[in-house]
Amino acid sequence: MQFGYICCKTAEQCRSQVASRAHFIRFHSDRRMPSFTTRMKFIYRKPSVLFWLGLAMWSGSLFAQASSAPGFYRIIGREPGTIIYFDEDTVNTAGQHPPGVYTLRVEREGYLAHVKPIRIVSDHVVEINIRSAGMRSAARPARQRQMVRLYPMPATLVVTSNPPGQIVWLDETERGVTPMVLENILAGRHALKIGAVSDTLSLRMFETKRVRLETGRIKDVTAEELPLELRGIQLTRLNLFMEAGEAKARDCGNFDGKPGATFFRLEEDGAFLVCRLTFDLPDDNSVNLPVRFRLYQDGKLKHEVEHDLPLSPGNGKRVCYFHHEWWKTGEYILTVDGIPGNRLGEVKFTVIRQ
Repeated sequence: MQFGYICCKTAEQCRSQVASRAHFIRFHSDRRMPSFTTRMKFIYRKPSVLFWLGLAMWSGSLFAQASSAPGFYRIIGREPGTIIYFDEDTVNTAGQHPPGVYTLRVEREGYLAHVKPIRIVSDHVVEINIRSAGMRSAARPARQRQMVRLYPMPATLVVTSNPPGQIVWLDETERGVTPMVLENILAGRHALKIGAVSDTLSLRMFETKRVRLETGRIKDVTAEELPLELRGIQLTRLNLFMEAGEAKARDCGNFDGKPGATFFRLEEDGAFLVCRLTFDLPDDNSVNLPVRFRLYQDGKLKHEVEHDLPLSPGNGKRVCYFHHEWWKTGEYILTVDGIPGNRLGEVKFTVIRQ
């Protein structure tokens, strides 16, 4: 309802304005809003409106189906002994996987593991090229490429003999005469021949091993410089944990009865790596064992420290070492060596920063 004012001077003017206002009200009161039925009839008389409405609904349903469809992956150039993980699950040479972001980890004995995030998209193929990438194929569905390069993990071998001057063969290749140092050897098992004596030996990542030909045998003399009371000590277990708080990381008892892990997802980059070491002592005497810890990230030395570990019978054979680090996504290696260089143990672990 609308209200207004009528201004007039004479009776005739007033009658004329009232008649005009009444006509205006009657005219506009007849122009009512069309009913719902009338509006729907108008829509159904327009086929193009129904077409576009149906197309929008059909496209929405297709999008919902596509978003839940699996993606695909294919491994190219996979060598024997290569293990491939999506997060912590091993995968075959080809297959399908639910869409999402995963951590790709490629491992092979003697090589640094390759770690990087990958995204699997519905109806797309992720090609993971371990050696080299081939020509791009025009086949569908669409493709993504992930290049993986595996770098060798080096080791060092010091070879001596008594008497010196013996020819050294490593994996059927002549390398020189004793005494000699062989560097950048691929970690793993190797065939060694000194003079006329042959043997096999295993080299661990970033290890320096000393061997000597003596009385017709090839002997490992790496720990020869150790005192007699330390030569029989063996590291039997090496377990890793991640802890945010320093107070908890300092107490080794907080980690008793726990298996540890080698795959860590961290929401914050700052955390304590706790390493629990369990030793086997040759006798019941208490000793202080000097050790050297080295932490490698993607094959590069990141941290090195020496400690004297107090070992005693009973629970004293179990000690913990903790180290604070600002972690980044990658593959890490922790090595534990005696001060002369004899390898006590090592462990590889993966860190994913979320």
